[in-house]
Amino acid sequence: MIEGSLAVESQSASNHGIRGKQMALSEALRRSTSLAAGVVLLACVQGAASATDEFQGKWSSNPPRCEQVNGEVDVLTIMSSELEFYEVGCKLSKPERRRDEVRFAARCYKGGSPETSGTVVIRRLSPATIDLALHGFFWITETPEKFHRCAAR
Repeated sequence: MIEGSLAVESQSASNHGIRGKQMALSEALRRSTSLAAGVVLLACVQGAASATDEFQGKWSSNPPRCEQVNGEVDVLTIMSSELEFYEVGCKLSKPERRRDEVRFAARCYKGGSPETSGTVVIRRLSPATIDLALHGFFWITETPEKFHRCAAR
């Protein structure tokens, strides 16, 4: 009888050891999945930032002037994940590079209008010149507008 109970206790301890290892493995897998999801999210955010790095700064529709003059000069400001010019603002995400341009999924607004989804395309024409086009927004033409990098001050 003592031998039988020792065998049962040994088997029970062995099962608890396996369950403990399974729980530890399950917890480690859950943590690594959360970590992987965080890395993917961070990569997406960094992807938008790195895609705009080369374009960050101020750009003008009239090179000698780098200040907003309504009806005459538009000044475009590109930041890591957004852009602004005149009454337009856009939040940029999901960059897709194609040859000489970068396309972004965007949520844009004009003046007091609500944000709507569309696409922003920035095309490099020269080191100091880009075209900016907004697609899918009813309040602006899809024709690209040319901007020149403002001189550093």
